[in-house]
Amino acid sequence: MKVDPILKRIFYLTFIVLYVSGVAEYVMQLAASGPSPGQWFALRVHGIVGLWFLYFFGHFFSAHIWPSLRQIRHRKTGITVWIFLIVLSGSVPFLYYLSSDCWRDWTALLHTYLGLLIVIPLSAHIYLSICRR
Repeated sequence: MKVDPILKRIFYLTFIVLYVSGVAEYVMQLAASGPSPGQWFALRVHGIVGLWFLYFFGHFFSAHIWPSLRQIRHRKTGITVWIFLIVLSGSVPFLYYLSSDCWRDWTALLHTYLGLLIVIPLSAHIYLSICRR
């Protein structure tokens, strides 16, 4: 399903900033023994851009995902990306509001590794759609 080029660019730009800020926070967390100002900044950018991403994801859902579910092309990669995004979005409140440290740690690992891996199905989905043209 064809998407407005401006919406597509904004969606991808938002995704890139979201991904890079999340990876930067993760790398700084691994490299430092304690919280650093850079890690704090990356996490804040990640959170703020994440809210924008949810807004654009809603537009993208109605413009691209929902109409495309009836088509057979690239359905596996598209649904995989969609599931990743739903789990990532759904895990965010649990990162902040779980009272059990064990569950919060588990949720943080799930969110981190799904976030790191999402580029694989998204890249496959984009690649397949470019090759199809």
